[in-house]
Amino acid sequence: MEKNAKSEQEKWIWFKLINIDNNFKLELLKKYTIQQICNLSPNELKGLGLNNNQILEFTNKLNYAKAKSIYEYNLKNNIGIVNISSNAYPFFLKTIYNAPILLYYKGKKDLLNKKAISIFVGKDVDVYGKKVLKQITNNLLKDKICLVTKFEEYDNKIFLNNISNENILVLSSGIKENTYSKNGIVISENEPHVNSNRNELLKRNRIITGLTYESILIQMTINDGVIYIVDLLLEQNRELWVIPGDITKHQNFFTNELIRMRSKCFNKI
Repeated sequence: MEKNAKSEQEKWIWFKLINIDNNFKLELLKKYTIQQICNLSPNELKGLGLNNNQILEFTNKLNYAKAKSIYEYNLKNNIGIVNISSNAYPFFLKTIYNAPILLYYKGKKDLLNKKAISIFVGKDVDVYGKKVLKQITNNLLKDKICLVTKFEEYDNKIFLNNISNENILVLSSGIKENTYSKNGIVISENEPHVNSNRNELLKRNRIITGLTYESILIQMTINDGVIYIVDLLLEQNRELWVIPGDITKHQNFFTNELIRMRSKCFNKI
């Protein structure tokens, strides 16, 4: 990277933009500081096993320009970054496979390492599901436990009209200038120009499950990506809690099936 990079944040953004495998980046960070990575020569990079195209990613001036532009956009819009080498990086998230090397955020950074629980709610949640959600979030509020969920879910007013908990809202797209959380922090691993798509939705879910030790599922169906979420929780060695429901309603089929398969069940709230 250019020697006159304005800040350490800009260096981390540049490293994030380089189009090589994220797990390779994590391995590099075990051996080198971000400054040392910036100064690696083409011969040193070749010695690390990179091919010519991958080496060109490190010298591509377009990546320098993009990093500078994103850095300046972040400054203008009060968007910060937390890198994986920072003490502020979420402890649990650091332990997952393919952890993001950095997170963009807007809001209360101290919440990233506060005791928290992740909640997933299905798109077809009914009156019963909303009532259960309200009771659970009230109990979390009393115990001063932070709530982690996806921003899109918060935005559909299931959460917005029902809770006042401190929260960590996880975006699949980048953080835009008008994005905010009334009671907490919005985070994303993506740059501001990145839009949401199926792949980014899946990547986002690994962050939601990875941020906490426990997750709660309420009326999640196949269409809500419940199988992928359960797989993530198993891979990350996390605790799963499931809300039982009326067996005559389709919203409850998969969550009831998870209970039959011995997931932890809420039998009272």
